[in-house]
Amino acid sequence: MIEKSVEDAKKIEERLVAMEVEREKVLSDASKKAMAVMEKAKQEAEVERQQALVNAKKEISGLAERYRAQLKAEKDQISNEIKAEMATLIITSCEKVIRKEFGKEDQSRLEKAIKNEISSVKLE
Repeated sequence: MIEKSVEDAKKIEERLVAMEVEREKVLSDASKKAMAVMEKAKQEAEVERQQALVNAKKEISGLAERYRAQLKAEKDQISNEIKAEMATLIITSCEKVIRKEFGKEDQSRLEKAIKNEISSVKLE
């Protein structure tokens, strides 16, 4: 009976050792799988971050291009308005000078010549 008890105790101890080895193996495998999942998640997050950066840069570039085009259009419009206003001021000034300095016939002839000259000049 004592022999059987010693033998049973050895078997129990062997089982405990085997279970401890199996537990260590399971923990090791679980740890490896967890690390692999974390590494994969980290890589996916980096890919998404890079893609978000690329998208943000494209969007910023598009906005900058639109604003440049808008500013150029506004500049061109203001430039054309200034040129038109300058032409009007020049004509008005010339008409005043002509009226003061020349007779009616000369005034008419000069006014026509000035208007023709200004209208034939392209506004640049």
